[in-house]
Amino acid sequence: MSSDIAVIKEFAESGISIPARMAIELLNRLEVAERERNQAHGVIAAVVSEIPHRDSRNGNAPGHSHSVPGVWDYDNGALAGKKCGWCAVWQEAEKIAESRGKP
Repeated sequence: MSSDIAVIKEFAESGISIPARMAIELLNRLEVAERERNQAHGVIAAVVSEIPHRDSRNGNAPGHSHSVPGVWDYDNGALAGKKCGWCAVWQEAEKIAESRGKP
């Protein structure tokens, strides 16, 4: 449990002038935000853990072979010229892995 949640619970339990409904609503929002952060961390950790097992993709995510790394090719219709989301995630994960040192 984060320290913010613990502090708010302490205030709510001590009767200090925070209306109970507001405290409960804030606690619920903080708990949801904390759960979402933990889920996002898990997803990024999974991507980062995969990096040492992949060969260089020249700036593209696994399975992608854009001519311009991370940018959709001209023959991809409405996506042409736009940044590829999966490649962007992969590139950021590579930076994280490099900053931590690959196993």
